[in-house]
Amino acid sequence: MTVILKEVHTSPVIALQMWVKVGSADESDDEAGMSHLIEHMLFKGTVKRKAGEIAREIETAGGNINAWTSHDQTVFHIIIPSRYFLTGLDVLADAIQNSSFDPEELEREKEVVLEEIKMRMDQPSGKLHRALFATSYKVHPYGRPVIGFKKTVEKFNQKKIVEYYRKWYTPDNMVLIVAGDIQSPKALRAIKNAFKNFASHLKAGSKRLVEPPQKEFRNIILREDVQKAYLNMAFHIPAVTHGDSYALDVLASVLGEGDSSRLFQKVKSEEKLVYSINAYSFTPKDPGIFMIGSVLEGNNVKPALASILREIYRLQQEPPSSQEIRRAKINLESEFIYGKETVQGEARKLGYFETVLGNVAYEQVYLDRINRVTPQDISRVARKYFCLLYTSDAADELDGVDLGG
Repeated sequence: MTVILKEVHTSPVIALQMWVKVGSADESDDEAGMSHLIEHMLFKGTVKRKAGEIAREIETAGGNINAWTSHDQTVFHIIIPSRYFLTGLDVLADAIQNSSFDPEELEREKEVVLEEIKMRMDQPSGKLHRALFATSYKVHPYGRPVIGFKKTVEKFNQKKIVEYYRKWYTPDNMVLIVAGDIQSPKALRAIKNAFKNFASHLKAGSKRLVEPPQKEFRNIILREDVQKAYLNMAFHIPAVTHGDSYALDVLASVLGEGDSSRLFQKVKSEEKLVYSINAYSFTPKDPGIFMIGSVLEGNNVKPALASILREIYRLQQEPPSSQEIRRAKINLESEFIYGKETVQGEARKLGYFETVLGNVAYEQVYLDRINRVTPQDISRVARKYFCLLYTSDAADELDGVDLGG
């Protein structure tokens, strides 16, 4: 098991985070949602602690406990006063190694997850986000929702959960980060003792399907009884480890992040076609997508889409100004600074760098590469990945379609 310690003595608080290198993209079709369900179950009781005792023990010590699941990893985290470090470590180590996956608790958590799935499908933005990924990824498991499907979650039982847990929850597939008011040598000794019997003869790993190149324009229209329309569009881009990811991050900021971005200024402020608009470069472990999203009136969808495409074309032909680039770089660097203001932010950054990029010291590499991005780089990646050969007729695809309401 990899252990990363970061001493931060600004306040008497520590963050413990266990990053497990498994997410929804590692599941088979029948396992869709299992990583997320295990996230729910891991703090629901062990041999030593009954259901409810784990959270109560942490909260009694003045801390909080939670978890999250993504496409590429599952993370369990505790924030606790530093004087209760051993308590937090014991609880986390116990949950990771000895979760009981009680059948009754499992059925209760399945109902919680099923309700969560239902709620997300009742939200127009959530339904559209799910449809966007399913349309963008026809083969790769990023096309499935992290939370899974009703039909898969309903079939999960203790046997299947334990088999999945034993396959992926192995020392070689985990990274433990402790950031905060600690003394590293003392903390490391305690960690080694807490996990001294943690071993497995299994080797975690899976082979994800590769998404083939997209060769045609794809569109989907969802009809809902809602007051506003939601418009999302996406372009395929490479994974986070690709050299173009830095320019794509800057491009996202220039194009659609904040009130000074091009899409905000043109499509929202000047043309008043949308209520809100943004752009985001999603660069996970495997190839991602560049997303543009907006909320607008239904009868403005076609002109808004045409306006967005014009701004993309303009960016392909005319590099952004030095002022736009400088502002985007400052915004990206500020995100790193803000992320380090708390011990949990520090731990999350280190966990991501280590599990996804394999380099716990990646921050300086990222900032250096961002600072090297030129206006010409922005136009180059815009031409390379924003393929208007297929999207130039996107607005025409909507001819004859009633988009009102």
